[in-house]
Amino acid sequence: LTPFVYPFGFITSVDAAGLSVPDLCQKFVNDTNLLKSLAMKKEVDFDFNGLHSMVYGYIRSLGWRRGLTVSFPKANASVRVYHENWLSAMWE
Repeated sequence: LTPFVYPFGFITSVDAAGLSVPDLCQKFVNDTNLLKSLAMKKEVDFDFNGLHSMVYGYIRSLGWRRGLTVSFPKANASVRVYHENWLSAMWE
């Protein structure tokens, strides 16, 4: 695999109050709580099972009969931003 990132990805919010991503960032900046944090979780909407089947089938069609594992690891799946202070250090 390559480090290429598809340029037409998007970020959406799943906030219960229906806030957009810029609104959530502004809310985080304005909050005075010492335990505030902002988290982002990467979700890739792609048919990995179909790709797995195609790669697995192709390698088997080449004649490979030994053990075979095909996986697609997800790097940097989550990001968490928090205010660095003694209280949040205890919380971590």
